[in-house]
Amino acid sequence: MVSDASSHSTTMPGGPNWSRKISLYRFHIEDPVCFRKSIRVTIEHGHNNHRSDDISSTAYWYQSEPHQPFDLLPVAQRLPRPH
Repeated sequence: MVSDASSHSTTMPGGPNWSRKISLYRFHIEDPVCFRKSIRVTIEHGHNNHRSDDISSTAYWYQSEPHQPFDLLPVAQRLPRPH
């Protein structure tokens, strides 16, 4: 595991030039991403989006009860693709 004192790390570094499976994480504890109503997050696939990597992410949020129902995709459509 490659890590430093911050809130991110590479748990599986892949091969030369990031050619195999890679696993990393980032916690936004020290620098939260705040929003009031909605947020859209995108991931760049290499410089200028020239790569075709299969990337997935997980996000957690905290909110007060009660809340409106969520409009989420079915679980089967949210699972990572098999390798």
